[in-house]
Amino acid sequence: MTTNDTLDFSMKNVPTEWHDAAEEAPESDNQPLRHKRVLAVIPTLERADVLTGTIAAIGMSVVAGVAWFAMETRGHLVTPWMAIPLALLMAVAVRLGSGRPDPEVRATLATIFYLLALFGTIYMIERYDFILTYGYSPDLSAAENALVRDRLTQPETVLAWATGLIIVVQTSYLSRRRLSF
Repeated sequence: MTTNDTLDFSMKNVPTEWHDAAEEAPESDNQPLRHKRVLAVIPTLERADVLTGTIAAIGMSVVAGVAWFAMETRGHLVTPWMAIPLALLMAVAVRLGSGRPDPEVRATLATIFYLLALFGTIYMIERYDFILTYGYSPDLSAAENALVRDRLTQPETVLAWATGLIIVVQTSYLSRRRLSF
C-alpha cells in the first residue's frame, strides 16, 4: 500500500474561505460519467431508411390485412371504414421503420403500401365471398368484376378509402417531430 505525502487530514491546514479551498483542490476532468445505456430503437439517420421502412410497411400490411379479413369474413365488422385504421397503422409503421427525415419518402412509401394492403385485403375478401357464393375460385377478371360491383360502386366505400388515403399522407407529414415512444 502506497501513501501519498501530500494528503494532510489535520484541521490546522483547512482553508477558511471556499475560494481558497477551490484553488487548492486538484483539477477535475469536467467529463460527465458515461454509463452504458440502451441505444435508440427508432432510426435517427440524416436520411430516411427506405429498406427498414419498406420492411415495416410489409409487416404492418400483413398484420392489418389479416385482421381486417378476419373481422369482415366472420361478420364481426363489415364496413369500408376499416381503411382508416389501416392508413394510420401504415403511416406509423413507415415512420418507425424509416426514421424522422424526408417526409416525402415516408408519405410515398406509406401511400404505396396502404394501397397495396387495401386492394390486397379487399381482393382476398371478394375472393372468399366468391368461393362461398359460386363454389369455385374466381379468375382475375371475375374477381375484378366482383370488386367493382360490390365495392367501388358504393359512395361510402370510395369516401372511406379516399379518407384513408388523405390520412396516410397527412400522418406521414405530421410525424416529422419526435414521437413519444
